[in-house]
Amino acid sequence: PDVVAGAREVVAAGGTLGILIPPSIPMIIYGTLTETSIAKLFMAGVIPGILLTLFFMAFIAFAALRRPGVAPADPEPIPFGVKLRAIGDLLPMIVLMSVVLGSLYAGVATPTESAGLGCAISLVVAMFWGNLTWRAIRAALTATVRTSCTIMLIVVMAYVFSYGVETTNVGENLTKWLVGLGLSKTEFMLVLIVLYSILGCLIDSLGMIVLTVPLLFEPIRAYGFDPIWFGVMLVLLLEFGQITPPVGINLFVVQSISGWRLGEVVRGSVPYWTIMLCFMGLLMAVPQMALWLPAQMFR
Repeated sequence: PDVVAGAREVVAAGGTLGILIPPSIPMIIYGTLTETSIAKLFMAGVIPGILLTLFFMAFIAFAALRRPGVAPADPEPIPFGVKLRAIGDLLPMIVLMSVVLGSLYAGVATPTESAGLGCAISLVVAMFWGNLTWRAIRAALTATVRTSCTIMLIVVMAYVFSYGVETTNVGENLTKWLVGLGLSKTEFMLVLIVLYSILGCLIDSLGMIVLTVPLLFEPIRAYGFDPIWFGVMLVLLLEFGQITPPVGINLFVVQSISGWRLGEVVRGSVPYWTIMLCFMGLLMAVPQMALWLPAQMFR
């Protein structure tokens, strides 16, 4: 039971990390809507993504030491050869990620070109390490077309919404109203945290971006926030909203798949929710966590 409980807690929170560590579809949508460099957004998410993962790992280690039943030790020591083979199994994925992100960081490829390069390497990996068949290729292409069409429809509708916001001066009026409130940067971010926590209970991450970014981007710039930094903060806010009790979307996903009671899933997610809240405070205090790596990119 303890092992199951531990898995429940980790899956609910760990499922959010995928949209922070590149490549990230929400970052692509945000970059497209705000005309922000997607390559720099990808790089900006690397250090915060790694640090947040390490914080999760540290908590899991602490929980395992405190409750050994959550992660019981193997009854027999694992041979070194088995460990070495396990590391070798990760090598193709490490090479794939290094080539895709490395080409972006070095400036030798655009996001579209690096995606094509990653696709080609994935085919090679699947050919030699996987089970590549024409049926698998056809299924992958079908899923790609469906996902791409969905994203493009969202982008088009977001542009229509942005055009409406711009022509009706909603963004300008909202900016004047928010600035007129005299909120500090910290107070403004606290308002956004509450907003995205509520939205995370109702809609998915892409829906939140489409609804909020066209409205809030002008006030964000008026407050002097860096668009790259805010892109990372936005993804963190999306993740935060997805596991916010009592009705974060990821909580329902884990509950529906596992069959566990929702209350148990919520209780398990609270420590990770707290870690993410503290991490957002840390990112506000040290914005260079997100801005340093993009600043080092090849120009």
